[in-house]
Amino acid sequence: MFKKIFFICLTALVVSCSSKEEDILPEIPDRPGGDSIEVKDSKPKAMWIAAYDTNYKNLKNDAAVKTYLQKCKSIGINLIYMDAVVSSGYALANIPSLKKSNDVDWDFFESVVTNCDSMGLDLIANITPLCAGNTKKRIGVVYDDSKWDGKTQCKKTMLEGSNYVIVDSRDDSTADAAMLDPSVPEVREYAAKICRELAVAYKDHKCFKGISLDYVRYSNADGAGAWFGYGPVETNFEKETGKVLDSANDFISATGGYGKYYSEWIYFRTNSVTKTIRLIKEQVKSAVPECELHLWASAQWTSRYSVGQNWASNKFIPSPSANYVEGYENTGFAEDLDVFILGAYATDVYIVDNPSSDWTVENFVKSYTKYIPKGNPCKVYGSLGVYSYNDPTTKFKKTRDATYLCLMNTDGYMAFEIGHVTNIGLWDAIEEGIRLSGY
Repeated sequence: MFKKIFFICLTALVVSCSSKEEDILPEIPDRPGGDSIEVKDSKPKAMWIAAYDTNYKNLKNDAAVKTYLQKCKSIGINLIYMDAVVSSGYALANIPSLKKSNDVDWDFFESVVTNCDSMGLDLIANITPLCAGNTKKRIGVVYDDSKWDGKTQCKKTMLEGSNYVIVDSRDDSTADAAMLDPSVPEVREYAAKICRELAVAYKDHKCFKGISLDYVRYSNADGAGAWFGYGPVETNFEKETGKVLDSANDFISATGGYGKYYSEWIYFRTNSVTKTIRLIKEQVKSAVPECELHLWASAQWTSRYSVGQNWASNKFIPSPSANYVEGYENTGFAEDLDVFILGAYATDVYIVDNPSSDWTVENFVKSYTKYIPKGNPCKVYGSLGVYSYNDPTTKFKKTRDATYLCLMNTDGYMAFEIGHVTNIGLWDAIEEGIRLSGY
């Protein structure tokens, strides 16, 4: 299953055009159309508000926040996801253990909360508990305190032959953020603490429904194929498994292949991530039992294997392979979540548009049940990266149909995110997708 470590080659399917009637593809049954809509019980339909400069500019004061939230509500949105922490590990929300972010010069987060309260919108506060430093500005939690030395994610960069260097994410300006390593117990405790504090701080707001986790994983391999998950992992790996490393090449070889402990390393990293999520759940639920715990991840489960993020049910057993370690299924964390946000971030909407690839919205929202079966207590919301739909000739139809497919096949919907929706002009398309679904 996992034949390539660093790169997945996507092959484009070339379909010749023809005007012959028999070559015209039939209409897909789930394709929306017509005016006869069955109105059903409402599902959660969410808009994400990210900590982006474009949103700081557009939502520049309380009046602007109110206007945008009213727009959300007018098209059928009933749930808001809002970033509570930025990449530095500083907070937009009021989290006692975290320094306040100065990315925006007014109470952006508090305005969203207050307006959601008054407008009857539900709110999920998003937190990235392992993101702890802005590597380009070299500011943030991991730069402020030496106690994080040796506790951040590192990568192995190959030189010549079998030579390599270990690079700390704090010193990697290409990284999305300097990230803490979940194999370190103190990191897991820190992540659980700040999540608990976020839940406690907002539990009395009428709009507040829960918190959402993002980036609770190892960073992706960089463009040169250098994997994160070295440094502190190596020492902790030896302690936990009892295996002695000759070098970091025992994980990924000098030629980019499987090292002798590759499978054990994958299991160890995945187990570290799952331990973090379970501790967060324990701490949050003990303080605020009614607080929902959500998590976003890419819908392609096989790509999550390499970053240690097994969002499947703990009943899901991968197909036997050279990389499967007995007990890996126990790292599945779906049962530890109230909601999994399925990142169906694909440019192609229907399977027929790209039948040779996993990467279609239709495939993702219909195939996830292999990993989280229907009836699992963890609900699944289909989500879209709407920035993919920026072609003026197709953006309305793709956004409408993708929205419809999410609502017809999962328990809810989320559009990422409000800045893209505004800049590309997708409000009407989302509204029409919601209307056609009846939800």
